Amino acid sequence: MSKKANVFINQWKAHNMRILKSNFPGKSEKEIEAFLDKKIKKELNNPEGFLINNYVNKKIKVNLLDLIDWLETVKPIIAGNGTFFKNQNQAPNPAATMLDNFLIKRKQYKNKLHIYNKDSYEYATFDRLQKSEKINANSYYGGSGNEAFVFFNLFCAVAVTSTAQSLISTTETAFEAFLSNNMPYINLDDCFNFINNTLNDKRTIDGSFLVDVTVDQLFNRIVEGFRDYNPEHGVYILNVLNSLTQDEINRLYYKNNIYEFSKVPKIYKKLTKIFKTLTVFRNPNEVPKEVEDDINDLWEYFQEFVMYNHFIFNRIQRLKYERRKSVIVVDTDSNMIQLSPWIKFITDEVYSVNYDVIKGKSEEDLLYNAINVMNFFITKMVNNILKTYTKTSNILKEYRPRINMKNEFLYMRMALSKVKKRYIGSVRLREGDEFIPEKLDIKGHDFVKSSCTSDVKEFMENIVLDEILYSENISVSRILRRLSDLEDIIYESLKNAEKKFFLPRQVKEMEAYKKPMSIQQFKATLHWNLIYPDMAIELPSNVYVIKMRLGKGDSMDELRQKYPDVYRLINKNLFNSGIEGISTDELKTIAIPSNLSEIPKWIIDFIDYETMINDNVSKFYPVLESLSVVNVKAKSSVLFFSNILDI
Repeated sequence: MSKKANVFINQWKAHNMRILKSNFPGKSEKEIEAFLDKKIKKELNNPEGFLINNYVNKKIKVNLLDLIDWLETVKPIIAGNGTFFKNQNQAPNPAATMLDNFLIKRKQYKNKLHIYNKDSYEYATFDRLQKSEKINANSYYGGSGNEAFVFFNLFCAVAVTSTAQSLISTTETAFEAFLSNNMPYINLDDCFNFINNTLNDKRTIDGSFLVDVTVDQLFNRIVEGFRDYNPEHGVYILNVLNSLTQDEINRLYYKNNIYEFSKVPKIYKKLTKIFKTLTVFRNPNEVPKEVEDDINDLWEYFQEFVMYNHFIFNRIQRLKYERRKSVIVVDTDSNMIQLSPWIKFITDEVYSVNYDVIKGKSEEDLLYNAINVMNFFITKMVNNILKTYTKTSNILKEYRPRINMKNEFLYMRMALSKVKKRYIGSVRLREGDEFIPEKLDIKGHDFVKSSCTSDVKEFMENIVLDEILYSENISVSRILRRLSDLEDIIYESLKNAEKKFFLPRQVKEMEAYKKPMSIQQFKATLHWNLIYPDMAIELPSNVYVIKMRLGKGDSMDELRQKYPDVYRLINKNLFNSGIEGISTDELKTIAIPSNLSEIPKWIIDFIDYETMINDNVSKFYPVLESLSVVNVKAKSSVLFFSNILDI
């Protein structure tokens, strides 16, 4: 074993020493250490790999233990995927300076939003400017993974992505632990790691005010925290718990146990005082002066006795597969948290039993107060865990505060989808600014994308507002009736040769596509250009795509009889064009120029109405799915909504 390879070994031995001492009190430290050394010698796996600097094309062989020691000595910035960077005090980074300027300007523009009315021209202008600076910053990231980009470096691009995954999973697991103790132990070692970390935490507050709990109470709480509990492990856990002092037992019990901790008399008194003193707390990032000292004082107690300021093992996989209780949506750089249990707790335990707390306050003010008191705590909590993360990643102290999270939106209701980053919400507050009526926020759904017509978008947004976000009682049958009405509207519109339910698409030049004939809008445009070369669509262009029912057999016979000239034109210019990928006997799609004043009548007569209607209405299917409506696959891969509920 390398003499330098001591960091991991020493930490591993210290971690296991306490556990083994509790379980084998008759053994001396020397005997336990000898056992651990024997275990290390027999089972330690120290794999080898390469440390690569692709700026100077240098590669060195290194084993894992030596790499850990190198990290402890050199302290480079550690990215989420194991890419290492020089720190800011070691080398300048022009790209970072550029990004810094983008983000500084964005913050300046966002600060202007508080000055102007939400419906004003100035508000819209600064909101647009802040979004532009965000796009500038994101564009650099997107370009860094493109070989044609002047600053291309594959390691850097992957490092950004993996660090974002690591950060967002760190915050998500922290929220789940703090608010709902929802980070199950995956094995006995995971449990002992939690115990050791908690007992080794720095103690600054005397814990004698805590309500004493028994070893049995603590044991039951720990057992409930396992994903799959093995009864054979119970004796080892009890041996450790029986070796603890009463203060240590109490501290373990209240860790990640926010509701029980809030009932402790001293804490309950502090909490009640805050709600009694508060008038209204609307902006979670600006604490009202009247409670500033009290809420900061209470946070010190939450921080020491409730917050678990350590990383959860295997957190990226947990984020993907663990059932969540508090974090309902995870986006690129945000967690959306439901606070219903906390609101219920405050309503039942504080508002309902203390008239002085609610006297003179509206229901709305009481709601904002409950939400934003907790927002203050979880903002403090998550920024503490991010400080731990940045410190562990070797980011310089002066740069650590840049990685932070703050509360931005209060959603009164959300409709979630099975697909990541797809949801619907009604925004009541944005950093203290109130929206009445609530602002509609739709992310990821197809009916708000450019591939959807404005008429469909408006119709579906109205359903969302009327029937889901603003409705006291959501009626699935009423929603289905309105979708059925939309089907009738689309059919009549198509029959009348109106464009508003055709499918808008952007078509690029042929060279822009790797496989152009596999791109629906390109192929549909080519169909038009071959049939009508005198009115050819020049690329790039915006077009409308129409699905046709001109397949083999009867429909082609009907076209030949009804429009013989058109049939001959299609047969000559399209079916016999000799172009690879163009069908020789059917026409399933055609594009028309967006500025075409009169649509050829044969196109209207042979529209595939069922598919066109479904292409429009199906954009709402993910919303139906979130309401437990079963979508039925009736033919090939086409889905149709049903009246069946998945219960």
